[in-house]
Amino acid sequence: MILGQSVTPCEGEVSIKSYQCTQFNSRLFGLKADGHLEVTNKRLLFQALGKGMSGWSVLHNEVAIGDVSDIKIYKGNSFNILMFIIGISILLVLSIAVSGRLSPFSDPSTLQTLLALAVLGGGGYFLWNRCKKESFSLVINTKGGSGNVVYIAGLSPFGGGTSIAKKALEGLPSRDSEILFKEIGAVVLDIQKMGNNAIERWKNKS
Repeated sequence: MILGQSVTPCEGEVSIKSYQCTQFNSRLFGLKADGHLEVTNKRLLFQALGKGMSGWSVLHNEVAIGDVSDIKIYKGNSFNILMFIIGISILLVLSIAVSGRLSPFSDPSTLQTLLALAVLGGGGYFLWNRCKKESFSLVINTKGGSGNVVYIAGLSPFGGGTSIAKKALEGLPSRDSEILFKEIGAVVLDIQKMGNNAIERWKNKS
């Protein structure tokens, strides 16, 4: 829940639906944050709150519900090619070191060669599986064409800043991602067309 807890409601504003739609993860910074999208009869709110090595960070975006034009959602798999290339480079150096080929005075034995191949093969298999991740993308645009109100895109959701926007390198699906995918378009359209008459229809729907 965002409205009434971390965000002050405006006159006559009530929360209709709240979704924990994504999780942000950064192993490098030790940061984890849950991203929530909340629909009220007045606004569409997105907020992510998390704690990392540098303390608490918060990301908040909002738009008037009547200004929402289109919502794009992707939930699937992604592959971190940069991490894979770096990992393979490290494995190649390790396998060469294990084989003894770094030393000009030694001739690698069969055992050393087998160990080097095991390091390269086993490490490559582990790295391949670690680089495959679930991915979640959410883009919300406005009718005025002023750009993205919310932009979460898989492995690098944001381009700058010093808080979650910079440190959250992975946008992952969360518990309500599937529900969000099914409902959000209908919820927004109903509120835009029916106003407060849409509150009871969606507020009590699980």
